Parts: sequence; C-alpha cells; structure tokens
Amino acid sequence: MAFSNAREHDDGYSSSDTELFASAMTRNKLHSACAIAMILQKQFLDILVKNVDLPAWPKNTRQFYAARYRRGQMLILQAVVESITTNLQGLTGLDPAGLRDRRILRLDHVLKAGPRDFLSDFRALLHVGLGTRNADRIKQQGSTDTVFTLWLCGVRLWTLATADTNDSLFVRAELPTRMVKWASFVWKTYGQDSEIGRRWATMPASNEGKSLVEGCLSMVQVATVKKPQSLYNHPAATSDLLLWCFRVMLEESFMCPGLEGQAGEENDEIMLFLEQGA
Repeated sequence: MAFSNAREHDDGYSSSDTELFASAMTRNKLHSACAIAMILQKQFLDILVKNVDLPAWPKNTRQFYAARYRRGQMLILQAVVESITTNLQGLTGLDPAGLRDRRILRLDHVLKAGPRDFLSDFRALLHVGLGTRNADRIKQQGSTDTVFTLWLCGVRLWTLATADTNDSLFVRAELPTRMVKWASFVWKTYGQDSEIGRRWATMPASNEGKSLVEGCLSMVQVATVKKPQSLYNHPAATSDLLLWCFRVMLEESFMCPGLEGQAGEENDEIMLFLEQGA
C-alpha cells in the first residue's frame, strides 16, 4: 500500500515496503504506517459506536455469531493499531525504550529544531504572531500549518544567509546536517528550476494558501519591526517564498494518529519526515 505525494509519484513509487519498520525509513513508508493506523483506528472506533446500540446479550444464534465476529474484529484491529503506534512512539521519542529517528518531526519537535539563534528568531515570530509558543495551544488555535510553514521559511532563509559570505550574522551557527540535507533536497525537488516548481508557477494559490500566506507575511512584518536583526528580516522573505513553503509542507507533511494515548480524528496530528535524498 502506498501513500505517495507528487514528488514520490514522479520518482516511481508504486508501493511501500511491507516491512514498514524493518529497514531504512522513508517518508513514504512512514506515511503508509500512519495512514494504515488511522484507517484501522477509525474502523475500531466505528465498531465501538455501533456496539452501543446492540443488545448487551445476544437473543438468538445470529446475534451470537455476529457479536463474536465483532469481538474478533476488534481484537485484531486493536492489536495491529497498538503495534504500529508503539513503533511510531519509539521513532518519535515518546517511548523511551525506542530508538528515535530525528528526521521525524512532530509539532513539538519543530518548535525545538535548529540552533539557538535560529530558534530565538523563530519562536519570537510565533510569540508575536500567535501569542504562544506552546504546542498544545498552537493545535487548539488550528495554527499548525502556519508554524510548519514559517519554520521551513526560516530554514530556507538561514541557508541563504549562511551561503552569503558577506553576511557575517549567520555564519556563526550551522543547522544540523539532517536539516541542511533536507533543505537542499526540497529546493532541488520543488525549487523554481524543478519540474514540480515549474508546474507550481502556473498554478494560482488556493484560498487557503492565500489566507495563510497573508497571515504569515503580516507576522513577519510585525516581528521584524520589533527585532530588526531577526533572521526573517531578509529580502527573500516574501509572499512568494511563503507560498512555496506552504506548498512544500502540504506535499511533504502528512497526518499521523495521536500518539499520546488519545484516539479519534480530533487528536490526529501533522508529521514531517526530513527526506535526505540520494
């Protein structure tokens, strides 16, 4: 089963490795594992809801075998979901016994991903624009897409600044290698000279994209007035860059079931995998 984005489809992905956690992790495999868990979790919850309307004790043979079938289904669904969730908890660091893959970023990881100076500017921007830097409050506000978009924007601006030998402000700190490789990978894949980038250039922004970009740009403008030395006070910090970041995040991020013991669609969360490329 594959859950491929446009980039993976162009690269020839047709199916995911059936051994989802047994070998090298990729975005496609991680997305597949999350999607499978969410689908099975929904089926499990649907059965629970339907059971409420059924008699507590079977009244005839048909109801007896139907109840036994439902119980069997629930046991299987619960076992598979728990197995996948346990692996995901290990990979994301929620299970201390697991081996965390630092290429996998949940919202709370994004809020801490990068060197100190980078995070200082990023978190100051969130404080000005959203009034909070707390992951739970950001989720409650429905601002997760905004945070991921601004984080990618910051990564792109940081790489541009560090590449400028005349700009001494940012050469003192380097992004973690996995972030540098991912930034290079996404620019090669989605940048203006890429096939996908050229397709995007002919596509108008969606209403959702326009609204988010306008909000992000307003946040950047206010934050950089308050802190002129901010990373985001850069000539490249434009609506075009923010729209590009938003589109990349839509392509590269995906939904994951809640990993902190709370089931249901309202607890699903956005996840990002920092694909490193060839």
